[in-house]
Amino acid sequence: MGEATTSAGTEFQRWAAAGALTAAALGVVALAGWLAGQPRLAALGEDLIPMAPSTAVFFLLYGGVLFARSRYPEQARLRVVALLVFTGGTLAAMVLGLLASTRTYLAVERLGLPMEGTVAGAPVGHMSPLTAGCFLLVGVVYFLSREKRQDRPLLKMTAWCLTLLLGLVSGVLLLAYLYGAPLLYHSGFIPPAATTSSAFLGVTIALSGRAAPASWRIVRLSATFAHTLHLLIGGVIVLGMVIVVAGYLYFRQHAEAHRAETINHLTAVAELKAAELARWRSERLGDGSIFFHNSDFASLMRRALDSVPGADQQVLFWLDRVRTAYHYDRVFFLDYGERIRFAAPDDPEPPGRYLLDRFQTLLAAEGPVLLDLHQRYPGGPANMAVAVPVADPDEGRTPLGLMVLRIDPETYLYPFLQQWPIFSRSAETLLVRREKQGIVFLNPLRFQDAPPLTLKIDLGGDMARPAVLAAEGHRGVVQGPDYRGVPVVAAVGQVPDAPWFLVARMDRAEIEAPLRELLWVLIVLVTALVLVCGAGAGLIWRRQRTRHLQEQLDTAQRLRQLSLRQEAILAAVPDIVLETDRDRVCTWVNAPGLAFFGQDIVGARVDLQHAVAVGPEEVSDNHRDEVVSAEGWHRRRDGEKRLLAWRSRMLVDDSGRLGGTISSARDISDQRQVEEQLQQKNDELMRFTYTVSHDLKSPLVTIRTFLGYLESDMQAGDAAAVADDLAYIRSAADKMARLLDELLALSRVGRMVNTFESVALRKVVQEALSLTAGRIKERGVRVTVTTDPVLLYGDRSRLVELFQNLVDNAVKFMGDQSRPHIEIGTFRDGDETVLYVRDNGGGIDPRHHDKLFGLFEKLDPDSEGTGIGLALVKRIVEVHQGRIWAESEGKGRGAAFYFTLNTEGSGDPRQGG
Repeated sequence: MGEATTSAGTEFQRWAAAGALTAAALGVVALAGWLAGQPRLAALGEDLIPMAPSTAVFFLLYGGVLFARSRYPEQARLRVVALLVFTGGTLAAMVLGLLASTRTYLAVERLGLPMEGTVAGAPVGHMSPLTAGCFLLVGVVYFLSREKRQDRPLLKMTAWCLTLLLGLVSGVLLLAYLYGAPLLYHSGFIPPAATTSSAFLGVTIALSGRAAPASWRIVRLSATFAHTLHLLIGGVIVLGMVIVVAGYLYFRQHAEAHRAETINHLTAVAELKAAELARWRSERLGDGSIFFHNSDFASLMRRALDSVPGADQQVLFWLDRVRTAYHYDRVFFLDYGERIRFAAPDDPEPPGRYLLDRFQTLLAAEGPVLLDLHQRYPGGPANMAVAVPVADPDEGRTPLGLMVLRIDPETYLYPFLQQWPIFSRSAETLLVRREKQGIVFLNPLRFQDAPPLTLKIDLGGDMARPAVLAAEGHRGVVQGPDYRGVPVVAAVGQVPDAPWFLVARMDRAEIEAPLRELLWVLIVLVTALVLVCGAGAGLIWRRQRTRHLQEQLDTAQRLRQLSLRQEAILAAVPDIVLETDRDRVCTWVNAPGLAFFGQDIVGARVDLQHAVAVGPEEVSDNHRDEVVSAEGWHRRRDGEKRLLAWRSRMLVDDSGRLGGTISSARDISDQRQVEEQLQQKNDELMRFTYTVSHDLKSPLVTIRTFLGYLESDMQAGDAAAVADDLAYIRSAADKMARLLDELLALSRVGRMVNTFESVALRKVVQEALSLTAGRIKERGVRVTVTTDPVLLYGDRSRLVELFQNLVDNAVKFMGDQSRPHIEIGTFRDGDETVLYVRDNGGGIDPRHHDKLFGLFEKLDPDSEGTGIGLALVKRIVEVHQGRIWAESEGKGRGAAFYFTLNTEGSGDPRQGG
């Protein structure tokens, strides 16, 4: 086994060296790329985030140290260097990770190298927070897998699991790069570079070489079949590569089809909208042609201008018909003096500066003119208009004025642009126009509140790049940031016969969302398949290994079978079993014995201190077959003294010589305590019987004595004496009856109980007060009861009886108090609720406090009652698992009875405890 373990450790060291060298090499390549001004060496591709210089330094140091440690594991100085590197690196990674998570970046991370710009919205040259977290994980794994941890398998297993987690994270990141959809791009955080993910795979291999041997020993792995293991690992690697490549090919095919479908969709939307806009513009010009060179309309307008009766009404009728039929906002006629002569609707709104500035030009036009989107006045709403010059047909085509058909784009144009064939969270159609200062957005924007014609972008800027490209004459599908700075994919083109450029765009994140979902599904599926392959290979190898070890295990089990059977028998015995040799040195003890005496009993000389009082000296040769019994008090390992009952017998070897003793002991402390408690109960019963017989004898003596008097008085015929004798006899009989009733009630407490229930303290007290109301009123006692919301749990009738006796006792011994007062209340004593009944009556001599709750105890012999009341109170309290005591400062200073009871949730005291 030792040789196999050494061979496995050698293999692990080789893996660790290869992985560490790979990580260090990638760090060197990245640093060389930055120094040579070729950052693509640190990124492995265009438009990919490069490895930060600080990250490259981490891999160079970690990889170099891990490589050196795998090659020279016994070098003490190298251990110190590695400890310093990983300690400093872990602290630095923690700081950089916290800063990066808050988007705070240090210039020192760039190591003074010139670099600027962003990739996918992330600054170049800084460590990703995920990368910092992985470096922190590497440090934790290194510390958990140090050589000093070899005897702590749980820590080694934790290091192995964390190593697998690191490999899983780096593998997922690398798969995403391989499939062309890297993770965390455009997320606001710096994503790990592809080179970083590759280097972390190397670090994972290096760390698995450190963590795996001990972890594999925990799960009983072995390197006995090294050749088979290598073949299985190679097969898993090849099969894993096949799965990864198949997933890659499927993802690329699906991604290309999805992107082609998106491009076709955007192109179709842009072309259809451009054609519709061209048709719409053509229709508007067609509407204007109705009035151009229309001699009938011109003659009618001439008569209306000359104020011919009825002509103006005909003109207004025409204007209103055109406005309603073709959905114009307003139709009006400007005469040669730039005044509105006729309008539908007829309101005083002026024509607007935009139209008046172009009036003469439009008047001289050779046909209808479509005025582009404009603001009638600065800050006003956007409008379009069709301007039609109207000439007098009878005077050589002299201009009469300008017919204006004003268009509200909110009626049709803007709603049409806002429509999209299918639901989309980001799709939008933009209409832009090129002007001298740049481009202007003509329609309302979906993701910005700027009114139409107010958002303008310079042609040379990076913002709204698809719109700029459209204005510059580009056609087809383009990519770039939109007016928000968000990356989009857009189909751009120009509206035919118009100064408009159309952009049909969607956010790239929305387009790629299905691909990312598919990517995660593939990553999970590929990872699961690779793990299944690895698990299958592990099962195959384990089965072969198990078959090889089965024979050895069967042999070992047969050899241990007898020993295990004996140990099982001894383990099943709850008593202490202990064996000593001839010198009274303990050679073996079972689990109960170890639990009682402690581990140091084995190998120690047994004496009275260790609880064995019977040894070879006490057993003579005549008693070798006898079992000697003894009892004694012995100190347990926790210091508590316990009573043990020992039984010992001599051990004799084959030659008949005394070999030692085998002893068993049983802890009888609890049994002896129960016996003593039973004896106490018997003694108490005897005292109770004596007390009862004594107190019952007194009324019997009285009855017997007065029966003699009665007989004499009857013979003497003394009627008055006979009546007195009968009165004494009746009083004694009544006293005996009360004694018997109260003794019966006392005996029933705890034996005959009602169902336990939760009841409010105030209800119990009020019921008890109602039962003693006559005595309270007769004595004029003021009673105050607490308002605390205390719930009691117990026999309600007994609880009422408890308070009734205490209140009755307080009233009875109130003395000559002029203002008698009884207070019933509660207070908290730690976790316990204490109840009390306090009075300001006659008080109790402190010398008699211990007699208060005794049976038939009456501190005042002349008082009424039998002396059982407080004994009954104490019994009720004890049945409810409480305690009771009295306090008084002396005669005439009042008394207080304090007691505890079950409160809500304490359980049923009848169940024991």
